[in-house]
Amino acid sequence: MNHKPFARLLILVLLIAVAGTAYGVFYGKVREHSAHLAELQDKAVTMSTDATRIAAAKEALTSLGKDEETAASYLVLASDIVPFLEELQKLGTELGAKVEIVSVSKEKVDGRERVFVSVKITGSFSPVLRTLGAIEHAPYDINTSQMSLALSADAGGLWTASGVFTVGTRTAK
Repeated sequence: MNHKPFARLLILVLLIAVAGTAYGVFYGKVREHSAHLAELQDKAVTMSTDATRIAAAKEALTSLGKDEETAASYLVLASDIVPFLEELQKLGTELGAKVEIVSVSKEKVDGRERVFVSVKITGSFSPVLRTLGAIEHAPYDINTSQMSLALSADAGGLWTASGVFTVGTRTAK
């Protein structure tokens, strides 16, 4: 009996067994690395998502800061109330009316500091109304209350507007 074909068959079986074992080992390693790679990919996606959220939050904070600055610009600094009142008087003079500050008081309304300014505006009808409008529409947080308009009987056709403005204030940063 010739042993060569049997030896060849045995060698071939051994080679197939070695190749199968090597394939199994390498397949296991590849699978292990693929799982690790999938984990890393998930971490990268999470980090990328986190980075995107952080960038969006930073952008929102920047925008919020700008919005706060804009809102703060409508409030008068508590330390600048006197120049603000002088500005109101100057505005009346420029429009042809006399603005007299009758009283000033400070109060908290809804948890916010407000200054109550009682004014008396005197002049002809048009300048008095233009001054009232200019004050009401000034770039400040101003509300008008208790306003009255009357023709002065003894003042030769002069009109007098009396009322109270509330002005929002803020403290310096």
